[in-house]
Amino acid sequence: MKPFLTLAALSALLAGCATTGAAPPSGVGAQSLSFEAGACFGTCPIYRVDIGADGQGVLHGERFTAQAGDQPITLTPAQWDAAARLFARWRPAAGTERKIVPGEPGCALVATDMPGYTIVWDRGTTREATLRFYAGCHDEANGPLREAIARFPATIGIEPLLRPAR
Repeated sequence: MKPFLTLAALSALLAGCATTGAAPPSGVGAQSLSFEAGACFGTCPIYRVDIGADGQGVLHGERFTAQAGDQPITLTPAQWDAAARLFARWRPAAGTERKIVPGEPGCALVATDMPGYTIVWDRGTTREATLRFYAGCHDEANGPLREAIARFPATIGIEPLLRPAR
């Protein structure tokens, strides 16, 4: 009888952890997301993407992209949610900026000639939150952020737009 009660109690406890399956709020609370890739020593694409929670956006190609200038882009709700979730764990509090760059905490091991990235949630509002990351910050803890940045173009479907024309 005792094993049955233990099993019943454990089942009840786990049931309290169950979810309804409802999706979290769209965009993890952000109304807009801006992603900027800066220059490196080489041919890294230099561009900025501004997207809204409605999925409407603009890719501004500067150098080493398929086309320079503004190109409209449209994300599906799933792409918007995936993009917002991709960086959610690094999002600073509203109205603040976090820097992972040489000379700041989290950037003890530095390589040169790497691109810098700026991610802004809710650009131009009092809720604006900014993350600045230098890809040359090779501290082990930055590996997941570098991976998220590398996945971003595929997540929102702009990879072909970042390949230089031949």
